[in-house]
Order: sequence, then C-alpha cells, then structure tokens
Amino acid sequence: MINRGLALCFVAVLGLAFLVQTSIINYAVVQEAALTPNKHEPAYVSHEPFNITSDADFEIQSWPGNGSATTPYIIENLNITAKNSTCIWIINTTSYFVIRNCLFKSDVLYYQGIQPVFSVTLTNVSNCILYGNHWRNSTSGISGYALDACKISSNVLNATNEGIMILWSNHTTIFNNTQEFDECYSGIEVYGGSNYDIYENKFGIILGYGITAWTINDSSIHDNLITGIKNPDSHPFAGIEILGILNSNVSRNEVASFIWSGMEILYGANCVIEGNNVSSSQSGIIISANDCILRRNNLINNSEGIDLVNTNNTQVYENIIKGKYTSYGTGISIHGGSASDIYANSISDVGYGVILQGGQAHNISSNSVTDDRYGFGFGYYSNWYNVPDGASDDCDIIGNSFDGGGLYPQIPNFDLWNFDTIRFLNNTVSGRKIGLFANLQTESINGDEYGQLYLVSCIGVTISGGSFYGISSSFKDDAYPDFGEATAITLVNCSDCELTNVFLHNNTIGVSFQYSSSCVFRQSISSYHSRTGIVLSHSEDIVILDVYVRANLKGIDASWSWVCVIHNCLIWENDEAISFVSSTNMTLLRNTIFQNNDSIFLEDSDGCYIHNNIIYFNSRGIQLNSSSDCLITGNNIYNNTRAGISLDFSSNRNDIYENAFAYNAPNAICEGSSNHWDNQVDTGNWWSDYTGTGPYIINVNDQDNYPNWNETTSTALTIDHSMPTFPAGLVIAAGAVMGLIALILVRSEKKPGMSVD
Repeated sequence: MINRGLALCFVAVLGLAFLVQTSIINYAVVQEAALTPNKHEPAYVSHEPFNITSDADFEIQSWPGNGSATTPYIIENLNITAKNSTCIWIINTTSYFVIRNCLFKSDVLYYQGIQPVFSVTLTNVSNCILYGNHWRNSTSGISGYALDACKISSNVLNATNEGIMILWSNHTTIFNNTQEFDECYSGIEVYGGSNYDIYENKFGIILGYGITAWTINDSSIHDNLITGIKNPDSHPFAGIEILGILNSNVSRNEVASFIWSGMEILYGANCVIEGNNVSSSQSGIIISANDCILRRNNLINNSEGIDLVNTNNTQVYENIIKGKYTSYGTGISIHGGSASDIYANSISDVGYGVILQGGQAHNISSNSVTDDRYGFGFGYYSNWYNVPDGASDDCDIIGNSFDGGGLYPQIPNFDLWNFDTIRFLNNTVSGRKIGLFANLQTESINGDEYGQLYLVSCIGVTISGGSFYGISSSFKDDAYPDFGEATAITLVNCSDCELTNVFLHNNTIGVSFQYSSSCVFRQSISSYHSRTGIVLSHSEDIVILDVYVRANLKGIDASWSWVCVIHNCLIWENDEAISFVSSTNMTLLRNTIFQNNDSIFLEDSDGCYIHNNIIYFNSRGIQLNSSSDCLITGNNIYNNTRAGISLDFSSNRNDIYENAFAYNAPNAICEGSSNHWDNQVDTGNWWSDYTGTGPYIINVNDQDNYPNWNETTSTALTIDHSMPTFPAGLVIAAGAVMGLIALILVRSEKKPGMSVD
C-alpha cells in the first residue's frame, strides 16, 4: 500500500525536477498500425525481464519497427516473470512503441528515488501504447512518470495492491482496463499533469480507492465502473477521489459500495460533475470546490446524498437522490461555503431533505423532498473538521416542497441566529404553506393559511384558527419504533403569545413550546392521534386552557419547565395523559382525565399542585416518582385499575387530602416518607374501602387520620366542571365524542360534603 502523504510530496518534487516534453501524434494512424487485432490467439514466448534506457536500445535489442508513428517498435506476446524486480522498465524514450498481448507476473512494488516501481514501469516516456496485456499473481501493474501522448488500454490487471499509477504526465489516455478476479487496493491513480482522459475502465473488487486523481487540469474521468468489495472484513474507502482538479469533468461513472464516499471532489474549481450513478455508499458525492456544476447525478441507496463542504459559487441541480433509510441520513447537506445555488433536486427516503449549516448567501430553491422524516433543518454544529460551528447568514430557502415532518422543529443555538437575513418563503409541507416567523411583535397570524408554523423570538403574537395535520416523522420498526419530533406548531423563545381555536390531529407532535414564557393555548382540539399532543420544554408560565386532548401516546408532556398551568381541559384515551419530568411548581386544575393508561405522571417534579380534577377509568390515576412537596387536593379519583394514587420511595413530604378515592385497585400505594394523607387538623380523604372506624390505613407508615366514608361512594365531589366553548367548526368536528362525554358526566353521581372552587 502506497503512503498517500509521501505520494503527494514526491508529486510536488517531481513537478519541479522534470521538464515534461509535449508532442502531438496522430492516434488514428498509431492505432491502425499497432492495435490491429491478430487473426489467431498468440502463443506467449517466455522472456527474461529487461530494461530500455534510450531510443537506441530498441534497435540494439532488435525489437521490430522503426520507432515512427506509422511503424512503431513492437513488444508483444511475451511471458515475463520477475521476482522483486520489474518485468519491463523503459526510461527516457521518445520513439513510438507498443507493448501488447504480453503476460506479466511480478511481486515488485517499491520506490526508486521518487517514482514507484511496478511490474511495468515507464519513466520520461512519450508516444507509448500499452494494449491488451495481462497481469497474473502480481502486486502491481503499470507505473508511469513524466509520460506524454501515451495510451494505456484494454489491459487486464490482477494486481493486488496498485493497478495503474501515473505521475506528472500530459495527454495520457487510460481506457477500457479491467480487473479480472483479484482484490485490488487501488485501481487507477494519477498525480499531477493535464489532459488525462480516463474512461470505460472497470474495477470491481476494490479494497481502498477506485480512481484517485490529484492536482490535474483539463481532464476527463467518465464512463468508468468502480465497485468496492462486498466483504464484511473489508472497508473500501472511496470510489473516485479527486483533489485539486481544475477545468475538468467527471461524468457518467457507475460507483457503488464504499464506506466513505462514492465520489469525493476536494480543493478544485471549474469542474462539471454530471450524470454519475452512485449507490450503496456512506456519502454519494462529497464536494469541497469552487465554481463547479453538480447536475443530473443519480444517488441511490446512500446514507448521505450530497455533502457540500466549504463549497463556493457552485450550482447543484436536477440531481435525483434516493436515500438508504427514512429514519436518518440527509439528501443534501450544506456546511459552510457561500453563494451556491441548490435547486430543482429530487430527494426521497431520507431522514432530512436539506440541512443548512454555517453558510452564507446560499440559494436553496425549488427542491422536492418526499418520503422523508424532515424536509429542511437549520444546523449549527458542523461534522467537518475544517468547517466551524455556527449559524448561516443571508440565505434564501424559497419554493421548496416537503412532506413528512416539514421543517425540523429545533434550531440549535437559536439565539445566535440572525433570522432577519434568512428568507424562508413559499415552502410547503404536503402542499400546505410553512410559516417561519422571527422577531414578530403584536401581530396576528391566521392559522387557516398554513400547514405548519414556526415562531422564533416573537412577542405578543396571536395564532387563531387553522387545522394542522399530517406533520409526521414516525419511523415504524417493530423492534425499535422511532416517532421523531415533527411538530405542527412550534414556538421557540416566544413570550406573551396566544394560540386559540386551533385544531390539531394526526401529527407526531401537535404544539411545542420551547424556551418560551407567558403564553396561552386555549379553546382548541389538540393532537388527536399524535405521538404527543402538547410539549412544554424549558418553558415557564404557559397556560393550557379549555383544550381537548384525545387518543395520543402522550397527551401533554412537560420537561424542564416550571409554573405552568393546565386548566379545564378534557384529556382522554391517551396512553399517558399528562407527564411532568423535571418540572417544578406545575398546576393541574379542574381537568377531566379518563380512559387513559397513565393519567398523571410526575418524575423529578417537586412543588406541583393537583387540584379539583376528575380522574377515572384509567390504568393509574396519579403516579409520583422522585417528586416531593406536592399538594394534591379536591380530586375525584375513581375506577382506576392499577392504582388511584402511587408514590415511589423517593417521593416525600407530599400533602394529599380532600380527595375522593373510590373503587381503585388499590386506592393508594405509598413507598415514600413524611407524606401526609390529611391536613393534619381535621380533614382527610374519601375512601370507598374505609370501614368507618379509626384512621384509614395505607401501610404501616402511612394513614389518613381523618377519613370520610360512604358505603355507596355516591358522594361524587361537587365540581363545577363546565365545558369549554368552541367555534362551530370545532364543535361539529368533535360532536360525536362530546356526546359520549356528556352522557358519562350526566350519569356521574355526586358526593355530598365538599365544594371545591
């Protein structure tokens, strides 16, 4: 294996050390004379390894021909086997000559000064053709340095380490060479020079790199077939790796099965990359170059489609990208760089359609993203060592169509973005408009106009009306279900905003408040059949009032939030109705919560107030884990099949009284300490299984000293739980459900002796 760092060094040195002579030959004449096929399969003639060190050696060694373009010297039909040496080494010649139909076997691969020495080695040679030769049981194939007007074609290489390596050469053609059956670390490498034409080569068992081109100009790499070895013990790195290429094209190549990238174009300029088919690799195409065109490529079944890394003034358009997984991976990632146009690309089956990070003045327009988890995401952190973390600036994201999750609902380091320079316009999710608003104050937004809304750093904004549905990032896997985070309405760093009369259903997440404060969500139907109806994250003083939350995995999910209120809501048929995690001083007031799996779940959430709620026909009524100093009063908790209320061993100092616990199984479980089941003066709770004598015993450490008892538990708490008022459209949409709820409430029996405000 050749050290690539060393290779780059000697490329630079050789460029200064040699003066490459350039001449023009008539290839048609040469091919007519030299490549005329034999009528019969030649018989190889055994021959010893030999060197030619000048034009005179052709005559001295009696090779037929005269060295002219029409009558080149011919070296053919030889069988040469060498041990630790070259089969043929030709140095410092300008005569026309052909090496054809020979069989070479050699294990040589070393450096003679700064040139690698292979089975066949050419140094400072012009006007040469290598055609139709075979390599067997060899470590290396063809090494060329300072070649001019040479052609290497139709050779069959079974070289286990290096196939063809050409350095600082001009007007060199490498075409129709194949690798027959041996694994090969590197197929073709060219370093330095210009006017290479590399095409129709087939290397199908690559262990490292298929085609490598460094520091070349005015060249073409096209119509090659490069495949990495499909072996779990091997890790082929890149199909086509190009560094420092100028004024060249890379087109119509077929590349597959590489762990890093199918194609990588770095540090070049003014190149066209088009019509390539790249599949089954980690990244389809990685480009870090300037003033290039990347168009009409087909990138199929790669984890990443196109990665633009510090790419400037480049056009990326009309590419077809079909990802490997819909759960992760990206269609087009833009990291750093400036002033590139990314448009009219078709992207499907990816986790993220387009990600923009750290770039300036990019235009991302008219792209289509389908069958994705998220259409577009704002990124802040780079996964490339030479691209700094940071926000993008002065970019246009216009007229793109997404489906699935639409706009990714989190923007890392949102406070460091200047959204006044980001123009996010006329983008859609499933045909409906996406609204991204930043820094609005005291404005109104008509929800009927949008399919998805995202507010950043807005103050006093009102969102009213609208039906938001189908914003989904669910990835279904029986073993590892992953719902993602797609959100219909997202508020980030917003304050004093209000959402009202909104209907949300069939989303992954209905509404998400992130780092927001003093906002109200009222009189709405939230997230019917969603993963989570309402999310509160790192937010405070959020009020959820008169909202219906039905048939979600989680109805309301709060984390790292505080002093929020859920009031007068109807929450039913969720897997988990209300969850507070690491959220303090939260309030649940006058809600009706029924037919859920878990009704109210608190974890690491201290100082919460749960008052005057009706909680029934759930699996568990109230569950406290590692939650202390909570006040739980005035609730009607009945017919919950696993427990009315349960406190784990680290839930302490909670006050629980003036509640009715009826026909739960059991009514109460307590493993914590210093919890009070009465007001420590004269009032406890109602218990359906209280015998009527003495305290009500929960366990050896916990008891209600002032229990109330009624043998029929017909004393349902007298609670004024009035229904919220909704606009006609929402009432019609939920009419059947509301009728059922009304019937249940009418049939509920009242308990005397308690009135709760």
